[in-house]
This record gives sequence, structure tokens and C-alpha cells, in this order.
Amino acid sequence: MELLRLLQGSFPPVRMTFLAILLLMSPSCVGRLTINPVDAEAGGWLTRGGDFGRTSRVDSEELYPPLVLKWKRQFAAGVSGQPIVTGRALLLPLLNGEMIVLDLIDGKKLDRKRFGKMPLQGLTFSRDVAYWALGKEKKSLAAYDLVKGKFLWRAALGPVESSATVLNDKIFVGSMNRHFYCLERDSGRILWTRKENDGIARSSALLSDRIYYCDIEGGVYSRSTTDGKLAWHDTLSGKPYSHPVASEGNVYVTTLTGTVYSFDSENGSTIWRKNFGAPIYASVALDSTNVYVPSSSGEIYCLRRSNGKTVWQYDAQTIINSEIVVSESFLVAVTLGGEIIFLEKSTGEPIWKHKLDRRIIAPAVITDRFLIIADDGKRINVFASAEAGEIPVE
Repeated sequence: MELLRLLQGSFPPVRMTFLAILLLMSPSCVGRLTINPVDAEAGGWLTRGGDFGRTSRVDSEELYPPLVLKWKRQFAAGVSGQPIVTGRALLLPLLNGEMIVLDLIDGKKLDRKRFGKMPLQGLTFSRDVAYWALGKEKKSLAAYDLVKGKFLWRAALGPVESSATVLNDKIFVGSMNRHFYCLERDSGRILWTRKENDGIARSSALLSDRIYYCDIEGGVYSRSTTDGKLAWHDTLSGKPYSHPVASEGNVYVTTLTGTVYSFDSENGSTIWRKNFGAPIYASVALDSTNVYVPSSSGEIYCLRRSNGKTVWQYDAQTIINSEIVVSESFLVAVTLGGEIIFLEKSTGEPIWKHKLDRRIIAPAVITDRFLIIADDGKRINVFASAEAGEIPVE
């Protein structure tokens, strides 16, 4: 404000008003958003489902219960979708169009920038670049270099709501305008596009040289990543509400009628299908042996990948509407009621629980030593394994 008073004697009133507006603008609306180049090269949780097969699987064994709450922070708006982690950088896309970068270790705010008024949806990070969707904005997919702090391109693809899938020099994404797009990674130029039967609201899954996705009415598509040629197509008996998951020769899709499908990724034949009698709002999670199914009934099912037979089931007694995260020895599930549940992977026995005072509507993120939970109180909660001298949360 002292600077404003000094300027008042030098400029006419109209120009002075304009300068005042510029000076009083929030720093988050101007300038660049950047991360440390070291983080751009590091691994982490880089997209919805953790990887581009969307398996929700993490190999780290450094996180184990009991846990302690390391830090939490609250923001002006809630997280849009799922946080992303690369190295020590925690990227938070918010519902008010802002992106915030925090230090994962201590929660310190490193940078922030507002990119508009629309929520930043489907955040994905790959090789220095963040990709996000902007819903119904004209230029609905953005590519932003987080090391250089500048946009590479913005593409007009119709209403995009999902996370992009990245393979080498290509980007894949579906749109509610019924088209599925393959773009050049560096320029955003459309390499090929295919029109499907209905809009595409959820992310695609990648396996080898095939891309898999669903339309909102239950069409399942497998196409070549090279030229978009259709490999196979099937129609589900119910509508999907989540993305497909692809791994080791299989593609899995869940539906609102409570059915899980296992397809052969090569030819699209149905290996097995199983109905659980309640809507399934989230995708399955995978390891090399089992499929883990979250149900709106509160049940978590462990099924054999080979034949769909039930190995065990656990009743959380409240709605589960987010993917389960799979580690080497345990599962992490979050419930709409705000509970975090660690289950022993081979038996389904609970080994640690913690309840937040807010609902949890986004999937958990696990990376290295940390568990990251976004709740609907506009807060980020970061947990770590209890260390000597620290008291675990209960």
C-alpha cells in the first residue's frame, strides 16, 4: 500500500486504478509455476491409478502401519480428482482452477498459480510436463512444462474430464464429444481420432501397443496406439462409472450394476464376469495374482485373476467409492465415511484403521514413505510410518 501512495502523485486517476489492480492481484494469478528439475526426473504417483495401466499398485515397502500424521493443510478449495507426486513435489489441482506445489516432506508451500476459474481435472505428469483437462472450456486439454514454467500447448477437443495417457511421443484422451484422440506429445497436434458410439468420460488404460477405454453407455474399445485401428469392441450389460484397468494380458471393467468383467486384452473374449449385487463406483486394483474390488455395499472382495473366484471378503460397513491401493503385503482402502483401512493382503484381516472427521471422496495415494489423503474439508492429510518417539494415530 505504501507503493500505491507513492504512485498516486505520478499518474492520472484512470491509470492509477489500473496499476492498483495489478499490484493487488493475487500472486497465484500471475507469474510461472515451477518444480525442481530433480523432481521432474523422479518417480512417484504420476496419474490416476498410479501408472498408465491404472493398476493402483505400488512397490514401495517403506510405508507400514501403524502410521503417524506428519502434517495437514487446508486450502480455499478442494482437490479436483487426485493429488500427484513426483519426487518431493506434491501437486494439488484444485476446484477453483489453482495449482499448488507442496514439499511432500513437511508440507511447505513451494509454488502456486491460478490457471482460470474451471477445476483442473485429470492431472497427469510425465517427463517434465503436467497435463490436465478443463472440462467444457474451448481449449480443453493443457500441456504445461513444470520445469520451464510455461504452456507447451492447449488443444480444443470438446468436453474432456479424464486423465491423459502417455506413451513415448503420444498422448491419448477421450472426450464427451464421442471422440477418442491421439495427439503428438510435444505439439498437441492430432495424429488420429476415432468417433465412438457415446461420450468418453473416464481415463484410458495402456498395455503394450494397445489403448483401452469405455464410453458412458458401456461400450469397451481396444485400439492400436499406432494408428487407432480397432482391435476389438464389446458392450457391457451395465454402465461403467470408472476407468478400465489393464495388466498382464487382462483388461478389467466395473459397472453400476455391480459386475466385474475380465477380458482377454488381445482378442476381447470374456475370461470371466461376476456380479456383486451393488453398484461399483471405482475401478479394480491389481497385483500379479489377485483382483481387488471395492463395492458401494462396503464390501471389499479379493478375487483370483485367473478365474474370478473369491479368495476373501471384508465388510467396511460403509460406502467405498474409490480405488484400493495395493502394496506388496497390504491393501489401503478409504471409505466415504472418512475411514482409512489397512488390510493384510493374503487374508483380508484389518491391521490398522484411522477415521478422519471428514468424508473421503478421492482415492488414496501411496509413494515411498507417505500416504496422502484428500478429504472433503479441503484438506490434505499426509501420514508416515511411526518412528521412535512419535505416537501413532489411532
